[in-house]
Amino acid sequence: MEKMGQSMKSTQPGPPHMGRLHDRVNLAGSSTA
Repeated sequence: MEKMGQSMKSTQPGPPHMGRLHDRVNLAGSSTA
């Protein structure tokens, strides 16, 4: 349980969702471009 909580907290400080979304957008843009 402690490990899970740490993992979640680790992702909270840094925006993993935003980063992943940006990566996808960048990849999509590059593909279309």
